[in-house]
Amino acid sequence: MFAPGWEKDLFAVLPSTNPSDFTDVARRHHRNAPHTRVIAATLEGLLHFEFGAGDAGAESRARELLGWAAVQPSTEPIQRFTGTYLVHRTWPVEIVPGVTAELRLQDDVVRLAAAELHQRAGDLDAAIWTVEQALPTAHAALSLIDLYSCAERHQEVIDLTNGITNSDDATALLLALRGRAFAHQGFYDAARESFSQALRVRSRSTAVRHRALVERVQVDFAQNRKAAARKGLEKILAEDPTYPGLTDALSSLQ
Repeated sequence: MFAPGWEKDLFAVLPSTNPSDFTDVARRHHRNAPHTRVIAATLEGLLHFEFGAGDAGAESRARELLGWAAVQPSTEPIQRFTGTYLVHRTWPVEIVPGVTAELRLQDDVVRLAAAELHQRAGDLDAAIWTVEQALPTAHAALSLIDLYSCAERHQEVIDLTNGITNSDDATALLLALRGRAFAHQGFYDAARESFSQALRVRSRSTAVRHRALVERVQVDFAQNRKAAARKGLEKILAEDPTYPGLTDALSSLQ
């Protein structure tokens, strides 16, 4: 009853799936309550992010809004509003292929979602910088290691994955990325050991196991072990004939 106007208006549009509702609230209150713009941009950006996958326009708008929101200071009114009305709200973020997490605002969903959008757009530098500013959580670490791997920063991948054991999908994927890093540095035996650890538990997700198999096949190719490469590719073929690049890889073995 006694909440300020900006808070009442933002609260009223929380269930909305119309992006313009958040824009309207921001325009209405940005002069007397500038923090309204940050909250509205965050919510609109996350709305585009969650429901606009595959839509270039929606992803571009989400990237713009979340990239901006991620670098804004978290003021007391923002903390109070999100802590009161959004403390349990979550958004799905694919940290890496095969590992999706339901994240809250306090889990740094804004930065991790923005980083994913930067990566989709091909801006690895922006994605890496964004995750490096995130809270040091397990999800942020996984995202950062995957980005380092994509950027060919192999020694950093190795350094960050020392001591990792296969305890879940995320750590199995980290072992696969560790093996990839060793392989790119020419340490094939160390790479195979990491792949063996990644594939040791068969209950890991299909996406994670296939990524580990694909990376191991690259080592087989590098060492001219065609029979082993074919065996790895055929394992993937039996489970997912549409796996990207699988047909070309099998053809190269002919």
